[in-house]
Amino acid sequence: MEFNVFEYFKDYKPPTTDGPMTPEAQGASFFLGGPMGKRIREQVEPYADKAGMSRRAFFGTASGFAATMLAVNKITGMQFFEVTEAEAADQVAAKEIMISRKAGPDFIVDVHTHICTRKDGYIPGVNTTEKGMWFVRLLDDLGKAQGLPNGTKDMTVENFGKLILEGSDTSVAIFNPFGFREDYGGKDMIPIEEQVEIRNRWPDRSVMLGGGLTPNQGLSETLERLHMFVEQHKISGLKLYTFDSTPARGWWFDEKRAYPIWEECRKLGIKTTPTATSATNCRAEYGSRGNRPYGRGWKTAH
Repeated sequence: MEFNVFEYFKDYKPPTTDGPMTPEAQGASFFLGGPMGKRIREQVEPYADKAGMSRRAFFGTASGFAATMLAVNKITGMQFFEVTEAEAADQVAAKEIMISRKAGPDFIVDVHTHICTRKDGYIPGVNTTEKGMWFVRLLDDLGKAQGLPNGTKDMTVENFGKLILEGSDTSVAIFNPFGFREDYGGKDMIPIEEQVEIRNRWPDRSVMLGGGLTPNQGLSETLERLHMFVEQHKISGLKLYTFDSTPARGWWFDEKRAYPIWEECRKLGIKTTPTATSATNCRAEYGSRGNRPYGRGWKTAH
């Protein structure tokens, strides 16, 4: 799933050229700007033809995944992924290499995971707005593209353990909930009370962050919820999103709104506060313009 987040960021002025073309200068900008899709397809098509498969079907194979990573390496001129031509060209080789890599002693931390469903479900017009359903559908489509036939309905605590902790090389997974409760009937999209089940089931394999806080709901309420996260649910850190679904649609990292949260984190012993934004653009918006999202930090590869 790919779109140019900068195109929808407030006041962003797109460049008049394709941007820096040296490997050092372009770096990860391809991942942020989203211009690689067409070029990846062009790189992968010869491998799909050789395998006698449609491009769509090929993408779902071990070789298709390897070919995609290989294409990213070639396009950027950087070695982002450890992958070989043999894996992209031959299914048997791809599976053999995958198996041979599993035996390593590496300690792997997946720093960005979620469960993406709640027990109440998401019912349009009842507990979910039209904007909220846009995000549910986005996650639904992502889950189905990754092999979950029922989309968000399959993104459960049970499948989190089965797919991430048992079915992959992940040693420890870090996870956090989504908030945006104005769009979900006054209840967080993924309530912390439900996601804490992951930490309780796999305490040695998971790290839970609190999430869904925005000072636009009221600073005192935000700090009260932060205390609840720490005292009742024993969070290990706090994940902040500077876009939200309040009428303000986002907030700045300023002394009035951000600093009180950080000061409270210091008092409570919370030392980790990752944020879904960038160092240069410290405000983002959550919403839709037409049918397209605009915001900063929608991450789809976990």
